[in-house]
Amino acid sequence: MTLTNFLQLIKNLNPDYFIYLKIKENILPLGKIQITSNNCLLLAGNEALTIKQLIKIVKNLRKRGIPLLIKDSSLLSVYGIQISLKNSRIIIM
Repeated sequence: MTLTNFLQLIKNLNPDYFIYLKIKENILPLGKIQITSNNCLLLAGNEALTIKQLIKIVKNLRKRGIPLLIKDSSLLSVYGIQISLKNSRIIIM
């Protein structure tokens, strides 16, 4: 999934929803985003970013068609999201 695809999927959701990562059956808060020339790396942290915070970080990027990857001990491709209305969160898988 590219950053553009992800932004299109979440554009109509509540901007206060928190974003989490699913890494090896563990659900961890998205704490940091690293933008490189070729990738958008998502890293787990202590507190989850909201959609509003994520959009603020990437809104001025010119190149948004870059792959979205989860950075763990290796790089994991993102293949989808799960939206939990009950918990007000998005889980990136």
